[in-house]
Amino acid sequence: MSVKVPLELDALEKKRVAFDLLLDDDDDDEKNESVNALASELVKELCENEATWLGQGGKLGGYDASSERDPLSKALTIVKHFGDVSKDNKVRVADCLGSNLSVLNATIDATAAEVKQRACQGTTAMVDGQEREDLETLAVALKIHLCLLDGVLREACAFGTKNPDAGKAKRGARASASAGGWEWLFAAEKCLRPLSCSAGLDFGVLLGGDPKHQEAVLQKLTGSAIVALNCTPCISSGQSGSQVRESLARLLASACHKLTLLDGETAPAIAAEEEEKEETEGEAAEEESKLDAVLPAFVDAINKQEAASGVLVDACAYAAQALGNAKIAKSIVAELAKVDPRDYKHQQQSDAQGVKNVSLFFVEVSEKLPQVMTSCLSVVVPHLGGEAYNLRSGIVQVIARILVHSSKEGGAAAKTYGETFLKSKQHFLKILVERVFDVSAFTRSKTLQSWAYLCQHKAIPIGYWNYIAEIAIGRLEDKAALVRKSAMHLLSTMLQYNPFAPCLPVQKFEASLQEYQQKLEHAEQEKGPAGDEEGAEEVGEEGERAEDPEVSSLRALVASLDAAVKFCRHLTSSLDVVAQLLASSSITDATEAISFIVLLCQFQIQGSDGAARRILPLIFSHEQTVKDAVIDGFAQLYVRDGGPDLAQVLSKLAVSLNVGEVASLRGIFKELWQKKIVDHALVDDLLALLPANAADAFTLQGALHLLSLVAAQDPELVVESLDQIVQAGFGGAARRNPYVYRTCCEVLTSLPAGSYTLKADSAVFGKIAQIVSGRCDHIPPLQWYSVAEACISALYKLADNPETSCCAMLREMSTMLTGGESGALSVAATSRFLFAAGQVAVKHLVHIENLGSRVRHSGGKAAGNAKAQGEEEEDIADQIGAGAAAADAALDNLVDECEREIMHGSGVISICGPLLSSLCRDKDLMGSHVQLRVAASLALTKLMCLDAKYCEENLPVLFQILGDRHNETEIRSNCVIALGDLVYRFPNKLEPWTAHIYSVLSDGNVKVRKHALMVLSHLILNDMLKVKGHVSAIARLLLDEDERTAMFAELFFHELSRKTATTVYNLIPDILSNLSQDEGLTEDGFRRIMTHVLGFIQRDKQTDGLVEKLCHRFDPRAEASINRHVAFCISQLNVTEKGLKRLSENFKSFRHVFESEEVCASFQLVTQKARKVVANRANLKAAADDLEQKIKAVVAELHQCGEEDADEGEVAEGDENATPGEDVVAAGKPTAEEQQEENAVEEPAPRALRRSNRANREVAA
Repeated sequence: MSVKVPLELDALEKKRVAFDLLLDDDDDDEKNESVNALASELVKELCENEATWLGQGGKLGGYDASSERDPLSKALTIVKHFGDVSKDNKVRVADCLGSNLSVLNATIDATAAEVKQRACQGTTAMVDGQEREDLETLAVALKIHLCLLDGVLREACAFGTKNPDAGKAKRGARASASAGGWEWLFAAEKCLRPLSCSAGLDFGVLLGGDPKHQEAVLQKLTGSAIVALNCTPCISSGQSGSQVRESLARLLASACHKLTLLDGETAPAIAAEEEEKEETEGEAAEEESKLDAVLPAFVDAINKQEAASGVLVDACAYAAQALGNAKIAKSIVAELAKVDPRDYKHQQQSDAQGVKNVSLFFVEVSEKLPQVMTSCLSVVVPHLGGEAYNLRSGIVQVIARILVHSSKEGGAAAKTYGETFLKSKQHFLKILVERVFDVSAFTRSKTLQSWAYLCQHKAIPIGYWNYIAEIAIGRLEDKAALVRKSAMHLLSTMLQYNPFAPCLPVQKFEASLQEYQQKLEHAEQEKGPAGDEEGAEEVGEEGERAEDPEVSSLRALVASLDAAVKFCRHLTSSLDVVAQLLASSSITDATEAISFIVLLCQFQIQGSDGAARRILPLIFSHEQTVKDAVIDGFAQLYVRDGGPDLAQVLSKLAVSLNVGEVASLRGIFKELWQKKIVDHALVDDLLALLPANAADAFTLQGALHLLSLVAAQDPELVVESLDQIVQAGFGGAARRNPYVYRTCCEVLTSLPAGSYTLKADSAVFGKIAQIVSGRCDHIPPLQWYSVAEACISALYKLADNPETSCCAMLREMSTMLTGGESGALSVAATSRFLFAAGQVAVKHLVHIENLGSRVRHSGGKAAGNAKAQGEEEEDIADQIGAGAAAADAALDNLVDECEREIMHGSGVISICGPLLSSLCRDKDLMGSHVQLRVAASLALTKLMCLDAKYCEENLPVLFQILGDRHNETEIRSNCVIALGDLVYRFPNKLEPWTAHIYSVLSDGNVKVRKHALMVLSHLILNDMLKVKGHVSAIARLLLDEDERTAMFAELFFHELSRKTATTVYNLIPDILSNLSQDEGLTEDGFRRIMTHVLGFIQRDKQTDGLVEKLCHRFDPRAEASINRHVAFCISQLNVTEKGLKRLSENFKSFRHVFESEEVCASFQLVTQKARKVVANRANLKAAADDLEQKIKAVVAELHQCGEEDADEGEVAEGDENATPGEDVVAAGKPTAEEQQEENAVEEPAPRALRRSNRANREVAA
């Protein structure tokens, strides 16, 4: 019954008379006008006529096809020349055709429903004559509209592919479109929506049940869908794109569903005879799956378009859930899975995105259709053995989704599938465990993420919980940062979704575990004998006795508590590794470690508080991301969770920190204040903790410290309550905790100049003088030093004449040096005096410099004011700036004179200089008293910072103290720190001592080495000390036995590499030379150091240059170990094509080194790495092959020479062993000429020299 109407534009044009003859005669402008006129006319006619109007001319006996008013010819012409149609007409034509098809779909649907209803009732014939004619008209109209809309859709998608950014603006924002652009995406949507509805029509009624015609229509619909599927901008993200994707998914689902139904309809019936049956089955096998025709197009779209995976998954889900057809999803999965794993391996190397898209399709199918994917696992899982890591990663995620789905079904799945289900689940879990150790870092990361996914959905069995936690902790040390990040994310997820408790303090769990273990033992003892007697008859079907419910419950509880304790201990054990990641050069490592430590603290994991303190120094990181993570983590731990007790929480924290952490807290508090995370409300809470006689003196100390931080940010808030602060700081509570004095002085020091003045007659000044002079008996001797230091700083910041006041205190202290009847010097008093003298000297130096800066600033400001007031009478010197320069020079001379006055004047400090110099040279006196040694050496270094001459005179003393291993670590560490200050102050005086400074890096004391490394790092990175010639000493510390020292050495090279692009590159030859000559360095140690250092060479240009430099370092006269080292260094570089060519060009100069097997192995590694590079593979492979052939030839030649030398040695040995009368040569006696020639031959050279000479002759050849 169906009417044969072509579904292709070219075939359809042959049956109609288009306007091409008219258009071909016109030029381009006239042609465009003609096409647009036709388009406008067609749009008008489509709006005025019925939906079947275009189809009326498609039947026999229709209107005259040769007439110029033939609408079908107009439509064909417009679609054929759609590119010449104007932008507005394009949209109008697509809109009208799509609207007509929508009306046509509704008409066909209603007619088909009416026919079906009548057929079900059986009252009349299914289709009468008039209905047959109507259906024919509708079928013709449908086919024509499908053909025309397919043409419009192809034009729209072609334009969208070439111009992905055009036409994506909203309809009201057309002005933003680029020139020549049109709203192609809107047109595509207008085409796809009615086409998707057409795919759901009952073609059996419409086309008379003819399968071939139905298949043709469905293939046309799928063809249109595939066109849109291959247009990336069409199915990309966005509101318009989502509407297109929805229509496209429905179109694909409905069309493919109908194709699968046709497979069933075209299946042959049972024949009467066996021969006919066999023939029919053969034909059915050929036509078995009509869906197979479109599967390759789907696979191609998935490989080429990332968004195509999502559209096809939506289509599969719609077909399975709305249409009850899961065959589409299974067919696509099977089609993708039947690809050979080796093909996926090659595709991974050439087109990794395609493999990634396939993996993404599998994952999305497993999320939306887990049952379908479960049935396909048998063909998917074998790809885990392939080498395409993207596909392995996807399969791992698929397994995780299926496990989550099975866990949601729970007992229902177990009852349905029984033991098979449990075995499959265990098998999948084992696969996930194995893939954590995959060779690909990407797959390892995805596997850890899959375990986190299982954890979020509570699908990890309790028996696997601690095992997975242990594996994740092991992956924290993975070489790939991506894996370490996923491991920390997994541990964080396990912590958040743990099945044990909201908080995990291990002490409580251990106590509960011990308690319930005792209860369980007691219950088993009680139930045991009674259970044996009473339960003899209670035997189940399998012969097992039913266990008492109470005992069973206790046993389950004990097992749960035991698992909780183990989990807590695992997390505690991870803290050491996580703390190391805080210092990682990877930003991701640091930020993830911070987040994980914060989470551990929130769950009260044992040891997490100490780890949290190690976060604080990262506030000084150069990376803003790390600093933001520190601030956010600190706010989560102490500020946001502090609540109303925030002031007390922060006060207790401040008291518990060490010096470095206090400095970090100062930086963090500054950021918190600027970001208004903490505000003036905190000040009110802190002042409430400041009663003069506070019971908790340590909380008072912390509150005062926080107020000093506030004073540094907003002094006015503190100045308003300064009287209360001073009363609390110098009140009775300070007698119980002398550090309160120090902290109160820090508050005063934090205030700006002029906000508070320490007058000589004030009680506070008197108390400070009493403390500094040592007349406060309640201050312990060791605490006095830090308290006195803070008091002296406060005096120089706030007193009117600090130098006069401090000198008076020093004179008072000098009168207290002798005591008792014997009049002997007091060691404690002398130590305090020397300490105070050194501190006053340094503060006085800083005070003079501050005064000079203040005078210079005030002088410039006064000059600016004078100029503003109209003082225009300036001399020529002022105009050229000579006056200002002279004033600055005079001021500098004055400052220098004041600084010299400190050491060479008539003050107390000038007397202390010679005293300290003599005292530190007196080994007997210094060796008798530890406290005196510490104070004297520290004071000496401080006075050396004042005067260059004094510094130069006492440098031998300083290095003598530093080099004496019998001195305490504290003394030598102070000397190392002082050296840093001296290098900054007097670089020329310290330059001859550079080697001595670097020698401290090899000190036997860990603390001294670490301090030396930190000081030198600061000096080198700030260009205050040259590093060339001595950097190998720092490189040696990469192998230091102390973990933190080695970590600081790694950090030094990391920062050095960031300084300039060539810093490390220029130092590598120096490092190589010194390390190669270091007899105390093992081969393994050398390789570890150079591997780390060479890892900073990333640029190809630097690699090529370094390769050439290393080629010239091969030396035939050098030791074999040096040549091995050079070859190893070359093997650690990612040698480029240019580098390989340079190796080949310089090959003659180092061909002698291939006598060593280790050198050969190093060069073999070079060629292997070159072959693995994907970019420029052909050229690299050719260069690597050329170098390898040369190496093989030389190795074979040297081997042959070695055999010849061995033969010569055997012959020589035979000659020596021969008896004098024996005739060795069978040819008789030599002639006279031969004898003379033999006598002229010199003694044979050593074998190594002969080899070298032979090689040199070959080189010359």
